[in-house]
Amino acid sequence: MRYVSEILFEHMKIGMLLCDRNVGLTSEEIDVFSQLLNIPASVTSSALKDLVAHGIITAKFGDNHQLHYVGTEYGGYFFQKLCSVNKDAASVHNVVRGLIYEADDS
Repeated sequence: MRYVSEILFEHMKIGMLLCDRNVGLTSEEIDVFSQLLNIPASVTSSALKDLVAHGIITAKFGDNHQLHYVGTEYGGYFFQKLCSVNKDAASVHNVVRGLIYEADDS
């Protein structure tokens, strides 16, 4: 049960990462953030598939013909509501936001 809980938590981190950005990320860029969040590459790959399947994120081709993952309006709403009722989710969201702001500043 603990293993399943950890995987769901890691999926949540990746979803938050994508739903907090205005621009999409390639899978390579997501891998960099995942390493910073201590998420294994195998979990990142399955998380992207699951998040697309649930409508939290979507996959689009960018101008450079690379696949980009982007948070959906539903995904943003989902994480906003989740963080408003769950203090642990809000805490994780703050950590993810910190990584996003650090990356955007560099």
